[in-house]
Amino acid sequence: MWCLSGVIRIVLVAGILFLGCEQQSGMAKSIALRQYHFRFLPDRIVVKRGESAHIIISNDDDEVHNFILPAFYIFTSPIPARKKTYVEFTPDKAGIFPFYSDHSDDKERGMVGKILVQ
Repeated sequence: MWCLSGVIRIVLVAGILFLGCEQQSGMAKSIALRQYHFRFLPDRIVVKRGESAHIIISNDDDEVHNFILPAFYIFTSPIPARKKTYVEFTPDKAGIFPFYSDHSDDKERGMVGKILVQ
């Protein structure tokens, strides 16, 4: 009898652990994106279609910038120098999509990047 109850406990614990893993896989992927010297670092981001992405944007420049990802209707307000903001979205289509800062002449100066949605 003791052996059977021990097996039941192990099965219950394994099930709880399995469910916990399932919940964790649904969490947003966190991506750190720096704005520095009119560049994005990194300038290439990879995410998966249908999975939430949480992008933390740090403006490490002395200039104001913003973040535009038009394919997913993401348009931040101007990000002051030495400040952070974030965006969170769930891509619903695969492909390669540009992002950029269009504050002042940022885009023309090379402040562009691409996001690959697999």
